[in-house]
Amino acid sequence: MAKGHNSKKPAGRKSSGWNFLFACLVALSYLAGIVLGILVLIGCISANAGIDRLYIAELRSNQTYDLSLRVGYFGGCLSIANTTQNPGRSSNNSSMDQQTKCLANLRSIDLDDLSEEFYEDLSLTSEAQVHAKATLNATLPLLRHLQEDVFLWELPLFHFVLFIISGVMLFTAFAGTSHKRRYRTVLVIAVLTSAFSLSLALVTAIGSLQASNTLLEGAKSKNQRVISADIYLLRAGWLDHLQASLAAVATLFYVSMGVLFARREPEGGKNIFQNFQWINNGFISTKKW
Repeated sequence: MAKGHNSKKPAGRKSSGWNFLFACLVALSYLAGIVLGILVLIGCISANAGIDRLYIAELRSNQTYDLSLRVGYFGGCLSIANTTQNPGRSSNNSSMDQQTKCLANLRSIDLDDLSEEFYEDLSLTSEAQVHAKATLNATLPLLRHLQEDVFLWELPLFHFVLFIISGVMLFTAFAGTSHKRRYRTVLVIAVLTSAFSLSLALVTAIGSLQASNTLLEGAKSKNQRVISADIYLLRAGWLDHLQASLAAVATLFYVSMGVLFARREPEGGKNIFQNFQWINNGFISTKKW
């Protein structure tokens, strides 16, 4: 009897260790998903902390002045270099001459005023201002088209909101068990919300990549496309990787959460299916009435 009792202890400790591991994965992936979701949404709304480098597309003009216009899901940033030098004067460190202006929301500003909003606070020479104005007039309609018709802000925003809501609901459901109707309903809603949130993350990551490939003439290996004689369209940089990472982290969170439910109750998966069946039967009964 004593031997049999002692032989169960290592198995119990091993099970507790796995539960602790999955609990850590759940907590870390949930926090990482929130941070990545915020970074995806705030791309190009500010020049601080490198946020201006989180963009979904970039329009660049390389003439006397190097002008870059980057666009995020909401904001956009204008960078212009060598603006304080004479055209014929060389520079060994042009990055020191670069100026950047970001606008948190480009959607609510009329195109006629948007150009002036970008460069009015920058210290530009008269020649640089003329160049910036001409380039902005040529690129802003395309930038507006990218934001409104190509890279839709609703997808990452809805994913972020549903990710937080589904996480809270799953944590609440895991904290206690019950066979009451309310608990079953909450659990099923949490699972459906989780599935929808994960789908949005995958659609955002894959859709943005496909949209970029289409804009660059369908070539995944191609990083830029000539729009006109002096204007180039460039592929997104870090934001593509962030969106892919967000989809991976969301998948890890939901899988780890499902494993925790299954390890807590060996019949966990069966119970969830029964909850779906119970709600469906209740809906059919209501419909008959």
